[in-house]
Amino acid sequence: MKNVWIVMSLIFVGSLMISLAGGRSLAPQEKWVARYNGPGNGSDVAWAITTDASGNVYVTGWSKGLGSDLDFATIKYDADGKMLWVSMTQMEKCFG
Repeated sequence: MKNVWIVMSLIFVGSLMISLAGGRSLAPQEKWVARYNGPGNGSDVAWAITTDASGNVYVTGWSKGLGSDLDFATIKYDADGKMLWVSMTQMEKCFG
């Protein structure tokens, strides 16, 4: 049986919680949980999550920015759930 990965994102005002669980059974074990609170301290929402061959996890979605309404945000976590970097782009720059 291949590894099965289940990702859950819970949205709270002021933070986003990512929970990654996986394994080779039908009852995956939780691997790690990470919380993200964007710079605007508002709602943060995950749209998509993927992994790479090294086990890093990429989460993308939107986040409340500073001095802007909503920003696109992409976060990279290592295989242990440690945040490595965050990249943010103002939506206004993308859509005029």
